[in-house]
Amino acid sequence: MKSSSPETGMPACTHVGHGVRVVLDWDYHRLAHAADAVIRELTGPYPRAAILYARLMDDPQVLALWDLTGYMAVEKLGYNDHGQMHAQVVGSNALRLLHLLIEGGVEPDVVTSDAGALEDAYVVVLAAALLHDVGNQIARKGHEAYGVTLAQPVLARHLPHIYPDPAQCQVLTGFVLSAIASHDCNPTPATLEAAIVAVADGADMTQGRGQVAFDRGKADIHAVSAMAIREVTIRPGEETPAHIEVVMDNPAGLFQVEKLLGRKLVLSGLERYISLRACVIPEADQTNQSFHCLVLRQGRFQPETLPPQPDEPWPVDPVCGMDVAPGQAAGSILYHGIRYHFCSEACLSRFRDDPSHYVQGDAS
Repeated sequence: MKSSSPETGMPACTHVGHGVRVVLDWDYHRLAHAADAVIRELTGPYPRAAILYARLMDDPQVLALWDLTGYMAVEKLGYNDHGQMHAQVVGSNALRLLHLLIEGGVEPDVVTSDAGALEDAYVVVLAAALLHDVGNQIARKGHEAYGVTLAQPVLARHLPHIYPDPAQCQVLTGFVLSAIASHDCNPTPATLEAAIVAVADGADMTQGRGQVAFDRGKADIHAVSAMAIREVTIRPGEETPAHIEVVMDNPAGLFQVEKLLGRKLVLSGLERYISLRACVIPEADQTNQSFHCLVLRQGRFQPETLPPQPDEPWPVDPVCGMDVAPGQAAGSILYHGIRYHFCSEACLSRFRDDPSHYVQGDAS
């Protein structure tokens, strides 16, 4: 069975060659390619992490692990993807978060414990992110523990080539397995590296990941909520080292944001380092929303309450009509001598594609 993107009409991505066939949405395929580019960029300064990534991507047994995991999740259980594409997206998310937290002065446990340097923290986070879900090929319940069992021989094949010291190799293996075991926050992640992997996993929630399951008739709250998530962006925060922005087509996406990503941010202890904002971008015929944005504060989602000062009105996003708080804009564009500010990357992209559509009286 094939699926396609309604906008591009391109065929869904089909993984073959490793014993099973998995069909996924084309948009998610492209997202995974973008994630691959981010992983290669962020591991560039860290040769050990770059070598590990290259070895895993060239390992037919690892590719088979991912493919069977994806097959069991998508084809047999009707879930979102948990295979190679998901692994790469989570790997990209995890490295971005690690990079931003380090820039913000947060020290990984690998460094704090003297188990290694920053480069080795990148190795731990990347390995755990790429292998965290392979246990799903055995069973969904208890997949974290099954994942530890399946990941251990993979690490035993590859890490000794990067770490000739047996003691350091064993310690870093332990860091990786701990992160895999706790990526669903049950048990609670014990290290910063494990917490990052858990949150990075929760941040992979865009429409493409669950498109095939939805097309095949899965219409429960998990599927409907996933289909509402249009975009997830990770960037530097205003008051925290990192910020995650979620853009939704409709409020159904809040289930994913609250029950998955928000839950993991709170349970992992990373809420103090990573801020989270979820916004609904109204459709052209659906401008009467009961809220526009929610933010996670002290473990609870609250409406964003930033009333403009009467003497200093806030700029208005020309795409969705939202007021844009000072310092909170996702970006701005100078068009015909006027600077326009945007509440999200999605609105900025829409305006950039066709500015005259959103500027009243523009005849260009």
